[in-house]
Amino acid sequence: MKKMLVYLFGLFVLALGVSFSAKSNLGLSAVSALPYALGFIWGVSFGVATVLTHFVYVGSQIFILGKQFKMRYLLQIVFGMLFGTFIDLTSNLLSFESPNLYVYRLLLQFTSISLIAIGLFFVIVPHIVDSTAEGFIRSISIRFNLDFGKVKFIHDIITASSALILGLVFLPEIVIVREGTILSALLVGPILGLLIKKFKKRVEAFYIT
Repeated sequence: MKKMLVYLFGLFVLALGVSFSAKSNLGLSAVSALPYALGFIWGVSFGVATVLTHFVYVGSQIFILGKQFKMRYLLQIVFGMLFGTFIDLTSNLLSFESPNLYVYRLLLQFTSISLIAIGLFFVIVPHIVDSTAEGFIRSISIRFNLDFGKVKFIHDIITASSALILGLVFLPEIVIVREGTILSALLVGPILGLLIKKFKKRVEAFYIT
């Protein structure tokens, strides 16, 4: 039960970080940028678009893995729906207008990066289930015997590029990929690594006891 609470807390903090990123108007992370763009194009909320992309990711895993696909992977859909709900909830909580002053927008972006790293920490440590994006990347890695890190790198480039193209073509007035996207790619990993190194054992001790 404690393990689940830790995971859900991480999921909520992660969603809050993503919402802060959207508010900064400096660009979203590679994974979040595509559903953000699709939400505007489809006329649905950011959270709903996120859930729909999760369904696509899981469906792709079923197609790629075939008989290797395990039923427990379907849990990704449940947590994907929760994550989408949390994104809409936190977006509504952050009801203020995006600031015009660049330094304030930068502050929102760094808050987002910190929250995303913290959220990922609390999601990764209990590791109840992969995120749908990670599951999709892992399925390609397994099916074609490719390095996970390399597949993730290519995946992030494709999703960010797709979001950028969609934004330029259909949403020229909406900021989707910008310097915040690059900052997130550069900083989330090192902060996450530091959190895992310093606090992983403490969190594990919390939900094990």
